[in-house]
This record gives sequence, structure tokens and C-alpha cells, in this order.
Amino acid sequence: MIRIGLDWWNYHNSLLLGKTRWEEVLRRARHLGCAGVAIEYFALPAAWRKDAAPLVDACREMNLEVVFGFGLPLMVNDAAWRLAHEHCDRALLIAQQLGARVLRLQGPIALSNRITGPVHLRYSRDSERQTLVRRVKEFCRRATERELLVAVENQGRFGAEDLLRLADLTDEQNLRFVFHSGNAVAQGRDPYHELGLLAPRVVYLRLVDVQGHGAKAWPVPLGDGRIDILTLLRLARRAGYEGLCSPVIDLPIWSVSLEEDRTSRAIGYLSEVDIELRKEKTI
Repeated sequence: MIRIGLDWWNYHNSLLLGKTRWEEVLRRARHLGCAGVAIEYFALPAAWRKDAAPLVDACREMNLEVVFGFGLPLMVNDAAWRLAHEHCDRALLIAQQLGARVLRLQGPIALSNRITGPVHLRYSRDSERQTLVRRVKEFCRRATERELLVAVENQGRFGAEDLLRLADLTDEQNLRFVFHSGNAVAQGRDPYHELGLLAPRVVYLRLVDVQGHGAKAWPVPLGDGRIDILTLLRLARRAGYEGLCSPVIDLPIWSVSLEEDRTSRAIGYLSEVDIELRKEKTI
């Protein structure tokens, strides 16, 4: 059985423009039959970041599992990193209050097979690797105190082998992965192979379908692109995956009016895939 989630990014434009509120997003998740939601700390109202009681109460009332995100780039300069410590502590506390199992680090990670710096700033490769490992270790150790897993995503040039290398370098038992199917294709990689490598340690699936390949890939509705979502979910199931599977809708800000329809259709598509998987299980 697929446990379908609602990813906050589907509504990031309407949240940014004030066309919807978090309370409405949570109600939509429940109305659509979702088992949980992915929430981003920095997208919450400032009042909720100081006192998360309204958010905690709403999620409990609607019986929604939460994957909590902290969207800070890991390779910001040291001064910005120190300033972010208070927000990090607040995010960890809110995640714990929500009963979340996973804190997802959403910020860009600058690392690949060749250690490379961000576009806007170049570090020495050894220095950057040391900084990245040190900061991920710091997050993991803070999260351990609140019994949380920390998850990083395949994004940018950062593919499955890079994530596994990061796990080796950090050597933290609570480090896990988020798999984004669209990012794998945009990296020029095989999404099935990438998920196969990561599946035993994946704690959140973000499902995106695309046309094209590599840098020329662009997102399309689930089922309309080159990615076989059913095959991905079979792979995840064989690895024992039981977490949330969320369709991710990435629309430009001028298409904000399409968010609700695209999200509903994507969740409907995953429900149909779920029926197929259930049939296979009974054969």
C-alpha cells in the first residue's frame, strides 16, 4: 500500500503570494486522503516558528504524519551558518513536537564526484569537503538528541554515489536520504539505478515525472513522461520502504492557479498505481 503524502512545494507559490494559508494546505491533505505532509520551516509564518502549537494541533487533529524540512544551504559562509543555529534549534524542536521522524535538509549541497564549489563562490576542494561533512555531522548529532533522522536529497550534481560517499565520510547512524525522481533524470542518471542504490536508507520519496534528459529535462504530470512511477514504487517496496510517497508539482509563479488541479490529478494517479501494486501483491 502506498502512503501518499502532500509536499508543501506543490503550494509554494500560493503560500508565497498569500493566496492560501497553511491551515488550508493541511485541510487539503486530509481531504485528498493523504497520510501525511512535508512541511518547510522557513515557509511557516513567523508566529508559528516561535510557537508551533497551532501547527502541532492541526496535524494531530487531522492525523497527518509529518516530514519536516529545514531549507538552509549547507555551504553558506561561516557567519551565516552561525546565525542559523537558533533557527536550527527551533526546527529540531518543532519537528519533535510534531512527532516527525525525519528532518529533511532541503538546502543545496555542493558536492559531486569531483568536489566542486557553489556557482557563486569557489572553495578549495578539501576545505569544502571538510566543511560539508562537519556541518552534516553537526546536524545529525543535534537531531540525535531529539531522536530524529536527518535526510539529504539527490539534487544538483549530487547523485546516489555522492550521497553514499557522504554517509561514509560522516559516519552518523541517523543520516538518511530523500529520493527525487526528477532530479535523477536531470542529472543524466538512471532513476531506477539511483533509487536501487539508495533504497535501503530512503525515508521520503518525492515523485516527479519528466520529459527530456539531463539539463534539458522538464517536469510533466505523473504518467505523461519518461519515468515509470510504478517501477520506482516496486523497487521501493522490495527494499521495505514504508514512508510517504509525495507527488511534487513544480509550477512557475504565473501558473499558481493550476496548483490545486495538478496536485489533485497527481494524487489520483498515485492512487491508481497503488491499486496496481495491491493487485500484484495478491497474485
